Amino acid sequence: MRFETREFCERHAPIAGGFADGRGPAVVVSVGAGLVVLAFVIFGLWQDSIVGLVVGILIMDLAVQSSQVANQARVYALDPTARSRLNTVFMATMLAGGAVGAGIGGAAYASWSWTGTCAFGAISAVLALLLSRKS
Repeated sequence: MRFETREFCERHAPIAGGFADGRGPAVVVSVGAGLVVLAFVIFGLWQDSIVGLVVGILIMDLAVQSSQVANQARVYALDPTARSRLNTVFMATMLAGGAVGAGIGGAAYASWSWTGTCAFGAISAVLALLLSRKS
């Protein structure tokens, strides 16, 4: 049996979208940020475990994809006639944030190894959780 992330996301994105429609995007983003914290805790506690790595990746993938769907719903609600332009800004911001996070994560790994990388990821997700609760 072959597992593909794209198939996983295609099955779960509509669920996240429905949850965002029913509960509001802020709830989905908050839950997603909390799940990312959980994923980094798993990565940190089970550093030498392939099972821990796989479980953490699955949790993180679900969390990030769900949050992205919810955030896109928020952005599209700003001006439904400007979806293309808004999506361009949204995706460029996501790419820039990912690049900055990867750079800092790499520096954390160089300075404090895997534990530092997991700590940086968890702290970043906690900050995202706190910010999502304010909106």
